[in-house]
Amino acid sequence: MSVGVPDVATVAHLNVEQLQLLGKVHFKVVNFDAPQQVPAALGGQVDAAVAAIGTVASYVKDHKAIVLGVFGKSHWAVAPDIPTFKELGFDVTLPGSFGGIVAPRGTPAYIVTTLNEAIKQALAELSFVSFAEMRGSTIDYQGPKAFARELRRAYEENGELIRVLGLTQK
Repeated sequence: MSVGVPDVATVAHLNVEQLQLLGKVHFKVVNFDAPQQVPAALGGQVDAAVAAIGTVASYVKDHKAIVLGVFGKSHWAVAPDIPTFKELGFDVTLPGSFGGIVAPRGTPAYIVTTLNEAIKQALAELSFVSFAEMRGSTIDYQGPKAFARELRRAYEENGELIRVLGLTQK
């Protein structure tokens, strides 16, 4: 079975690699420039593709694709009936794709506080909440310290898998 992923060492690629390790299965992993893995799957060049819900939502809505499972800790809000891979017996819960705003080390505390409050307020705006829901994104405001911890955890866990898989640059 071949699985299209968006580029090498992306979260999607690492999720497939971890699924292979945990499931003791082998996929032919094919790297694409995102989001070309989805049309490749729909066109039969690969058997399946890994992509964010925002990338595949219209294909699912038009009954051109189905979602087999969710990599992550929770269900997609736009597709709550689709199981997570953990629920399917595979604890593939690498730190996933997430976004945040960063500032240089040494940024004055008052600037960090001002930015943090503005970000927190923007994330609560109805227009942003609606946009995020439409894209299948989850808003998970954490604040500067918690987000820094999440970044460190993702760096360590994903970095370890990258080393195990031999994907580091030489």
